[in-house]
Amino acid sequence: MLDKADVVVVGAGIVGTTAAFFLSQRADLRVIVLERDRPAYGASGRSGGGVRQQRRSPPELPLVQESVRLWQYFRDVEGAPIEYQQKGNLQVAMTPADAEVLKKQAGAETQAGLAVEFLTAEDVRKIEPLISPEICGANYCATDGDANPILATRYLARRAQQNGAIVHSNTEVLEFVSDHGRITGVRTSRGLVEAGAVVVAVGPWTPKLLQTIDVQVPIIARRTQALVTVPLPPLVRTFVGGNTVYVRQTASGTLLWGGGGDWEQVGFDTASSQNFFKRVARRGSQLMPALKNFPVMRAWSGIADMTPDHTVIIGPVRRWPGLLIAAGFNGHGFAIGLAVGRVLADLVIAGQSSVPIEALSLERFPARFDYLAHYQSIPEPI
Repeated sequence: MLDKADVVVVGAGIVGTTAAFFLSQRADLRVIVLERDRPAYGASGRSGGGVRQQRRSPPELPLVQESVRLWQYFRDVEGAPIEYQQKGNLQVAMTPADAEVLKKQAGAETQAGLAVEFLTAEDVRKIEPLISPEICGANYCATDGDANPILATRYLARRAQQNGAIVHSNTEVLEFVSDHGRITGVRTSRGLVEAGAVVVAVGPWTPKLLQTIDVQVPIIARRTQALVTVPLPPLVRTFVGGNTVYVRQTASGTLLWGGGGDWEQVGFDTASSQNFFKRVARRGSQLMPALKNFPVMRAWSGIADMTPDHTVIIGPVRRWPGLLIAAGFNGHGFAIGLAVGRVLADLVIAGQSSVPIEALSLERFPARFDYLAHYQSIPEPI
């Protein structure tokens, strides 16, 4: 046997490390994190780093608002070196039709308790002077921001270890172990780990793992892509999204460009595509013309875990007591990862969450729903 724990956390991304941090604050709990590679190696470390509250599925809004409070806590109270900034987020309309959609979204989000306002093109340029004069306005949330995904995830892993959690890297979980209908541990590439509870936070790899206990999770894996330029002087003040792309300027001065959609290939291939570079070059320069022609330093791809309703799955797996999952973040899980991790810890410790998650359960989907059979891709808008 490799080890024994009160709680096993599978996955050392932003969700898993946060869950481990909060679980390990309980001195009476032995917490073990099992990671196939190393912390921040998977989807979290390949994220664009946005901490965005607007443009969320309504059931996710309380989670992301709680997450922002936690981002503030780690920055302001713990002094975490995670490059978290609340510098605002602009969701830009390129056409009058886009503007009407954004106005309705701003109204609904404001009514739900999030401070979002629709700005005219003139007001947008006061915030982001290099934005194209051809835009038709934007939604602006001043409390949105960004952080460094690798630094944040690894910081939380270290903090969990300081609390007493054990992190086993290069340890792949192969299957669950059960006894009389209850999950009692996991079998890994390095041996058995017994546990009183198992928390699964492995994103797009969740369906494969849960298939070993005959649970179908309606998630497809879809590529996401990003690139960074060489370091540059200050050019972009906020996180800007629109025209199928996004851009933010990192703490080191690089411009991070990304943006995906239903045109991206399904599966686990992380090779960058030429169409992505073409789309960023063309549509990025339409969005912010002054940012074209800067040298690209590197590019990478990640894997997003997509659900049919574009909403995350969180909570216990009712057929298997002792098992909890969080998956299906639809390409924007980094922002809500802190709150999701805390919710998972609360569910293990107290059996309930202070943030409403009833609408986020796995059971909202039919038991044998085959998402891949219903999924339809679209041509890439280059």
